[in-house]
Amino acid sequence: MAGKLEPLEVEPPGVVEEAEAGQTKSSKKSDDLLAMVKKLQKEGSLEPQIEDLINRINELQQAKKKSSEELGEAQGLWETLHRELDSLNGEKVHLEEVLSKKQEALRILQLHCQMKDSEAQRLHVKEQLDLMGQHKDLWEFQILKQRLTWEIHSLQRSKEQLLTEENLARAKLQQVERRLRLPPVVEGAPAVNDALKAELEKFGGHGPAQTQSAPGDPTDEGEVGSPGRKRGGQGGRQSGQCLMNLAASSLADRKELQELHNRNIFIGRREQELRSYVRRWLLAESSVVIISQWISGLIYAFVSFLCDHPHPKVVHIVSHCRELYRYPREFLDVSGRGEENAVSAEPGNSSALLCQTPQ
Repeated sequence: MAGKLEPLEVEPPGVVEEAEAGQTKSSKKSDDLLAMVKKLQKEGSLEPQIEDLINRINELQQAKKKSSEELGEAQGLWETLHRELDSLNGEKVHLEEVLSKKQEALRILQLHCQMKDSEAQRLHVKEQLDLMGQHKDLWEFQILKQRLTWEIHSLQRSKEQLLTEENLARAKLQQVERRLRLPPVVEGAPAVNDALKAELEKFGGHGPAQTQSAPGDPTDEGEVGSPGRKRGGQGGRQSGQCLMNLAASSLADRKELQELHNRNIFIGRREQELRSYVRRWLLAESSVVIISQWISGLIYAFVSFLCDHPHPKVVHIVSHCRELYRYPREFLDVSGRGEENAVSAEPGNSSALLCQTPQ
């Protein structure tokens, strides 16, 4: 390691200085003793100074012993300090390793927290987008439902108007038939009457009962040849023209009645198609609600599995989804019965049928 300190190879400065001072002092005292001995030898008086020399030698020996003891203590202290320094260096290395491990763990935890935050934000945005999509689909469905309801009401009004026109045309046609059943008073009226009957039967009507005899009857010929009939020829021609006009108007009414009937059939079919379309939309909406509930349940179940404890909302959603699981089958049964009833339903029952469909 870069922070590890190498053990020192030299002695501490204080111990070295004390050892040098002791050696210098002992050498100085030895020099003094030698100089004193030489001086005494020159003077010839050695005996008086022997005691002093012995005392000095003893002092020097004690000082040397003391200095050696101090040197040993200093060396022991130095070894102790050296061992403490080594232990501190080892502890420093260990602490640096622990610090590096802690920093690495902290960095991993920070990355994990950032990933969790980003995942939570992504899930929140996804939920918001799903909710926006569901609200948009629901809004579009409500708009479509209102439009279909308005169209059904308009078709019902058109159907009622067509029924009114059909009743008026039938009344007018019955009036024309009653007028055709009256006995003719003009020449050639039986032929016109037969032509009108044929046209009426062609369009599905019932021709009026014959109230006149055949055109070749001798009684008619006698009547035709009578002077009274000749005098009323002009009035007869006018009556024949009026009958022809009535026949033409009755034929036009028949055609208009047939067109009204065809339009009524088309409107009924269109209304049935709109009802089936509304039922399909309701079924699609219920399916979307069920799928969204199942997805929410799966999300909460996954979150609870990650957290190692059940979320209280999971139980509610799962039970709700189990209750809704029977909904599509019942709805399909109801919609099937609704389609069968829609074929034989009255025109004014469209609002009741819409109320029967599930919201």
